[in-house]
Amino acid sequence: MVDNGPSALRRRIAPAVSLTLELEDDSGGHLTRTFRLSFDFNAIALVEERTGLTLLSGDIWKNLSAKVLSIMLWASVLAQHAEYDSEEGLHVIRSFMDAGNADLIAERLFDAYIAGLPADKRKQLLAAKERALRGEDPTMEPEQTAPPAQ
Repeated sequence: MVDNGPSALRRRIAPAVSLTLELEDDSGGHLTRTFRLSFDFNAIALVEERTGLTLLSGDIWKNLSAKVLSIMLWASVLAQHAEYDSEEGLHVIRSFMDAGNADLIAERLFDAYIAGLPADKRKQLLAAKERALRGEDPTMEPEQTAPPAQ
């Protein structure tokens, strides 16, 4: 086989958001790790493959266990940080996670997921999130307040 140099194929990188984790290391010092998170279909498929849950239906957000959250973080990192693309990379990503930063990670993963959606889908998901935060059923659309057109 002839090596023709770099591939002519060009991959699209989905929009990304930044996540900075401030951690204590084993010597009492501080460690900072910053990642760019994005969900292209490669990341979405990897999450489905490893967890059996889907991002596309939204069910995954109701099942955020340590396994699911860490797989989502790992998968969302790979497009921007290919050095983590291995089982060892997954273990390293998990070493940066703890109970103190799990909520921040979940929030930034949600932000990364919606960043790659079309504007109308992004608006729907953000509205559903707001309804859920108010204790309302996120699957129900708010009642129409304007009278029907005549």
